[in-house]
Amino acid sequence: MAAATHRGQNPAAAVATASRRRSARLAALQRKFPAPPPPAATVAPVPQTRRQQRRQRRPFLPFRRSHDQSCLTSDVARHQVVFVHAWPGTGKSTQIPRVLHATGRHGRVLCSQTYRVAAESAAAHAASDMRASGEVHLRFDTNHGWGAWEYLSEPVITDYVAAAVDTVCRVHATEPPRDVLVFLPRRAEVEAAKCLLISHGLPGLVTHCLHDGIAIDLIGDVLSPTSGGERKVVLATDVADSAVFVEGINYIVDSGYRGTDNAPPSLTGSSPPQMIRALKAAVLSWYHIRRRDNRGKCFCPYTVEEWDEMVRGCSPLRSRTDDVDSLAGIVLVLKDLGIISRNVENFGFVLPPRHEMLQRAVAPLVAAGMVGVEGEVTEKGRRMASEILEKCYF
Repeated sequence: MAAATHRGQNPAAAVATASRRRSARLAALQRKFPAPPPPAATVAPVPQTRRQQRRQRRPFLPFRRSHDQSCLTSDVARHQVVFVHAWPGTGKSTQIPRVLHATGRHGRVLCSQTYRVAAESAAAHAASDMRASGEVHLRFDTNHGWGAWEYLSEPVITDYVAAAVDTVCRVHATEPPRDVLVFLPRRAEVEAAKCLLISHGLPGLVTHCLHDGIAIDLIGDVLSPTSGGERKVVLATDVADSAVFVEGINYIVDSGYRGTDNAPPSLTGSSPPQMIRALKAAVLSWYHIRRRDNRGKCFCPYTVEEWDEMVRGCSPLRSRTDDVDSLAGIVLVLKDLGIISRNVENFGFVLPPRHEMLQRAVAPLVAAGMVGVEGEVTEKGRRMASEILEKCYF
């Protein structure tokens, strides 16, 4: 009591003073270290559609604009050739094929790339944009000749192949059930016509090909009669000239074109192999024989004016003297048999090859060591000549 009295304070006042001091210290600490704000109220995300999700994943490309797509499709429909100039990454390889395919009126779309990696990447992008299933196999090809094989670049070739196929369809729909023989100039056109006929899906129609790439043992099956009342269509090159008189073939479709590699050099001169309009001697003979007893018809998808302008008298026999590889094999075999001694140019070919063709045929034989400098056949050349005779190379 003496100490409290000495200080001049009672216990209640001391407790109140200490409480005020603690409150002041707490207020100072709160000002120095403020409390974090309360968490904001969370908003549930709105579910997105699949289209919105794909748009977020895909980068923006200029060719995705509807205006650019409509301009592209209209230009392709109005013009035969359209050049598109744009910077890399604008969607030329990934968007233009998709847009053209979506219209459904431009046929097949071929996207060509310089490297295989670029082709795989473009195919993967196209498959993703078109929502292709996992069972779809991405096809790409690195052969430069594949595009030319799939699409015949010459417009006239496409026209007469389509005309021949249309003629076969008309014969199958209107004529009695007899076989059809179609003459086309080269193997490429034969294969293209077969694909067109198969795509038509005509019932009761069997399609066969006959060209120099067919094995000999299959030729009899191609020309033999079919069973079950089906109509057979033989798409052939010049190798089937003698097949016009096969029993059962009552309809012939002649395209009116020939390749110059099958024609005598007197008709082609020194020009490279190309297409010419020529009448087939076998077709003319068949027509003159069959019209006597009124059996069979010959369909020619060309006009009378074109008939008058065509070359006549072209030999139906196939000549290999304009093929450098075949001519080299012929020269080597004739030298090995002793028929040609030294000077090849003096040999009497039935269809004499051109002078430059002989030089191009002999040069690789000399370079490979099969023929000596003076024209004699070496031991290596004799072995190669025997292999050529066994395989009937020429």
